[in-house]
Amino acid sequence: MFDDKTLLIADDELYLRESLAAFFKLRKAFKEIYFAATPKEASAVILANKPDITLLDIGQGDALEGMDILKEAKKILPAKCKIVMISGYREYKDECFEIGADGYVKKPFALPELILFIAEVLKDQDAGSAGRKAQTPK
Repeated sequence: MFDDKTLLIADDELYLRESLAAFFKLRKAFKEIYFAATPKEASAVILANKPDITLLDIGQGDALEGMDILKEAKKILPAKCKIVMISGYREYKDECFEIGADGYVKKPFALPELILFIAEVLKDQDAGSAGRKAQTPK
């Protein structure tokens, strides 16, 4: 599927990280999958590994620290590294895109839909398109 790509799943919810990892590993979807449970871990993994695509939770703990990570990551990562925000909150979508998110996924989401969504974001990456932002259907 995306066997030449790397993925970071950055979410404070253990069950979400584990279920996404199991889903992607079962399908041999990525070359490598990284995990982060805290904003500090997410920042470190992004800096060290520059994953091709990051699924980044907006709300980690009691704060919206995912937005801060997005701001910092967009300053330092190559344009080919895509960051998709995941959140239970729809009201932050516009702000995420203004900061530079490459996509926005509203929780809860269906796993097959997520695969199609990631394929769309990565297709844009491979094509080199920069202006289009992806979002899951309402």
